[in-house]
Amino acid sequence: MPLNCVVEFMPMLSLSHSTRYQLSCLVSCVHQEQERPGKIPRAVRQECGDDETEQYHDIVCCHNKSCWPVTAYSLPGSAHPIERVSAPSLEWFLRHAISLSKPIVVTDATLHWPAFNNKTKRWCRISRFRKVAGPRIVPVEVGQHYMSDKWTQQFVRVNDVLDHMLGSGSSTSEKIYLAQYPLFDHIPELGMDACEPDYTALVDGEVRAKNAWIGPKNTVSCLHHDPHHNLLCQVVGRKFLRLFLPDQTHLLYPHEGFAHNTSQVDLAAPDHVKYPLYAQAQGIDCVLEPGEMLYIPPKCWHYVVALDVSMSVSFWFGEDRLRGWSARR
Repeated sequence: MPLNCVVEFMPMLSLSHSTRYQLSCLVSCVHQEQERPGKIPRAVRQECGDDETEQYHDIVCCHNKSCWPVTAYSLPGSAHPIERVSAPSLEWFLRHAISLSKPIVVTDATLHWPAFNNKTKRWCRISRFRKVAGPRIVPVEVGQHYMSDKWTQQFVRVNDVLDHMLGSGSSTSEKIYLAQYPLFDHIPELGMDACEPDYTALVDGEVRAKNAWIGPKNTVSCLHHDPHHNLLCQVVGRKFLRLFLPDQTHLLYPHEGFAHNTSQVDLAAPDHVKYPLYAQAQGIDCVLEPGEMLYIPPKCWHYVVALDVSMSVSFWFGEDRLRGWSARR
C-alpha cells in the first residue's frame, strides 16, 4: 500500500495506541528519506537578517515584540490582570507562586533558549522545523476545539501543520492544531532548543511531560484544568489566557464523567440563562508574549486563544495528584 494511503486510513484502523505510534514512526522514517523542505509562503513572515537562503524566511521576529501588530482581545465577564515578574529567584517563585498556588507571568523567562535567542533564532526560522521535523507524522486536532461536535483527529506531517499555520496548506475551513504533543521526545534535537526551567525543581516529583503546541491564529483550548504544575512558555506569537482559581469551580459548571475537568461554559459567548452562576466568577487574564512563561497551578482553570500563529512549549511537573487523569478532556 502506498505511504499516502497508510497515512489516510490509519485513523480508521482498529489499532492500539502503541501500534498506531509504531506505524506512524515507520511512515515518518520513510518520509525522512523522501521529503525535502518546501518553499515558505510570503504571508506572515519577515526577514531577521541572517544568512538563510531566500527560500527560507522567518515566520516572524519572535523575540521582538515590535514585530507583532497590537491586538486587543477581551472576553465577557469579570477579570483582573495576572501579576507579571521579571526574573524571580527560585526562593521568590517558591514562596509567592508555587506555595500560594498563584498564577504568575515571568516576563523574561526563556530569552536565553536556543529556540529564539538573538544569536541562533532557531524557531524564528520555519526551515529549522522543516529540516529537523518536517516529514514526521503527528496526530493533530481538527475543528474549533476539542469539545465541539465536529472535532476529530488526523495523522499529518509536521510540514502540513506548518503549511496550514502559514496559510498555504489545506483549503479546509477547520483549523489544524498540533496540541499537547510530546514532539521533543521523538525529536530530541528540537527538545534541546527549549530548556527545562529551573522552577520545575521546586516541587517533589519530576517533569511529567514536555509538550509542543503549534497552530494558526485563533486556535482555542476551552476552559479546563490539569492535575500538574504547569509552565507554559511562549516562543512564537502571542496567546490570551483567562484563568480561574479552584475556589471558582462551583461557578464554572464542569462536565460530568470523562470530561469532568472541562467547563460547559463557552467563555467567548456565555449562556447566562443556562449557566447563571458563571456571572459571579472572577477571572484573571494575561496576554502571553514571546519569551514569557506563565505558571499555572494544579487544578487552576484556564482558557486559551492564540492571537497569532503560535508555537508554545508546556512543562508539566510534580507528583501526579490524580492517577489516571486524562489531560484536557
